[in-house]
Amino acid sequence: MPVIRSFTQHLSFAASHKLPGHSECERMHGHSYRVSLTWHGAPVGDYGYPAEDQVRSAANGIVLELRNRHLNDMLPAGIPSVSGIAAYLLERTQMLGVSKVEVHESDTNAEGAAEYIDR
Repeated sequence: MPVIRSFTQHLSFAASHKLPGHSECERMHGHSYRVSLTWHGAPVGDYGYPAEDQVRSAANGIVLELRNRHLNDMLPAGIPSVSGIAAYLLERTQMLGVSKVEVHESDTNAEGAAEYIDR
């Protein structure tokens, strides 16, 4: 039976957004986001992670494309909520083997989180 391992990469970025129709988020404002990308699979390479360094670096680059940007302009679905960000990042990183994306949003007033898993 093959050995299956997981590896999670944690990243963070800050960005602005606005949510039309949402009473508290209708105006443009910013948040800090924490993102976790997880790979599951057979060990690869010397350290036994299920993704090689260049794959993790490419995933890191995709997440960091959102850094200091206005998310309404970046996400094709136009829904810059934590769910929209998680769905977008999973779609963009699945080809790299990412099987799970978690996004946490925080500021001084509220905290939200979303998790998307490729099944």
